Amino acid sequence: MSGWNATVELLREPRISFFLAGRALAATGIWLERIGLAWLVWELTGSAGWVGTLAFVRLMPTLVLTPLGGVLADRLGGIVVLRWSFAGAALVAAGTAALVFSGSAGLWPVMGVGVLAGALQAIATGPMKSALFEVAPRHRLATIVPLGSVTFNLAGFIGPALAGLLIATVGAASVFVLAAATSAAFVAALVRVRPTTPGVTAKGQVVADFLGSVGTARRDPVIAPLMALHLAFALLLRPIIDLLPVIAGAFASGDAEALGLLGAALGLGALIGSLWLTWRSGGESGARALSGRILAGGALAAVAAVALALSLSAVQAALCLFVLGAALVVRGAGGNTLVQLTVADTERGRIMSLWGMALRLGSALGGLILGVSAELVGLRTVLILAAMIACVVLFPVARALTGALASPSHKD
Repeated sequence: MSGWNATVELLREPRISFFLAGRALAATGIWLERIGLAWLVWELTGSAGWVGTLAFVRLMPTLVLTPLGGVLADRLGGIVVLRWSFAGAALVAAGTAALVFSGSAGLWPVMGVGVLAGALQAIATGPMKSALFEVAPRHRLATIVPLGSVTFNLAGFIGPALAGLLIATVGAASVFVLAAATSAAFVAALVRVRPTTPGVTAKGQVVADFLGSVGTARRDPVIAPLMALHLAFALLLRPIIDLLPVIAGAFASGDAEALGLLGAALGLGALIGSLWLTWRSGGESGARALSGRILAGGALAAVAAVALALSLSAVQAALCLFVLGAALVVRGAGGNTLVQLTVADTERGRIMSLWGMALRLGSALGGLILGVSAELVGLRTVLILAAMIACVVLFPVARALTGALASPSHKD
C-alpha cells in the first residue's frame, strides 16, 4: 500500500482524525505562545541573549517533569495525561493575555509565564508521542508518526505567520487569546477520542521506572545512536527556531512582518518535509531506508544552516529556513518513527519522554549558548560553527546505526 493510500485509510477512522485535528490545533497554540513570548522579550530588551535565556527557562522544567509525564502515560494512558496538561495550558495562555492587556507583561512576568508553559509542555512531551500508539494499531505506526509530524508542522507553518500577522495588526495579547482557544479545542477533541490500546499499568517508583528506560535506550544498538543524534541536533540546530526574532533582525527589517515571513518559510519547509516523509513511509518502509533519510536530513540541515549564515537578504534567509525546516523534520520525525518501531510497548511512554526530553533540554541549553554566543561573536559565525559540529557528530552516528541495522539480529 502506498503512503498516500495508507494515510487516507487511516484518516477515515474518527478517533484518529479527531486526535490529529486536535493535535494540529494544540501545536498551533504552542507555536503562537512560543513566538509570542519571544517577541515580547525581544521588544522589551532587543537582546539575543535574553531571547536565548527565555528558551532556556521555558524548557527548564523538562528535566523533572518530562520523565513524570512518560511514567504517567505508561500508567494512565497518554490521552488522559494530555487532557489535563492542555487544560492547564489553556489557563496559562489566557492568563498571559490578561497580563499583556493590562500592561503588566514586564520581562520577569514573561519569564515566569515561560516556566509555567514549559512545565505543562514538558509533562505532555512523551504522552503526545506515545498517544499515537493508543489511537492507531502498531502496524500503522510507520504512517501515523510522520502524519502526526505533518499536523505539528502544518501548525509550524500557520503559527509563526499568524503570530506575526496578529502582532502587527491586532497586538501581542491576541496571540495568547488564540493560543488559549486552541489548547481548549484540543481538550474537547480528546474527550471524544476513545483509545484502542489502554495505557500500561506500570508499577514501582517513578524515578526507578524512568531510569530503567534510560538503561534500555543506552543498550539498544538502534535507539542509542538515534538518541545521540537527536540530542546533538537539539543543541546545535534546533535552537535556530527560538532565535527567529534575532534572525529577522540580522537578515531582514526586524519587524513583525519580517518575523512572520521567516517563520512561515521555516514552517512551510517543515510541512513539506513531513508530507514527503509520509509519502515515502507508507506502512512498509524498511528501517534501513528510513535511517538513510534520517542521516540525509541531518546533513542537509547542516548545509542549510551554513547557507543561512551567508545570506545577504531576507529572501535568501527565507529560502534557507525553508530547506532547514524540511531537513530538520525528516531527521526528527524519521528518528521518532524508527524509535517507535523499535521500542517495546511496555516502555513506549518513558522512551518517548526521553526522546522529547533530549529535544527540550538540548534546545533549552542550545538556545542559551547560541543566543549568548551570537552576542559575543556574531550570529553568522555561531550558525557556521554549529553546522560544522553537527556534521562531525553525523559520522559516528551513521556508522553505528548502519552497523546495527545490518546486523543479522535486526529485523528490517
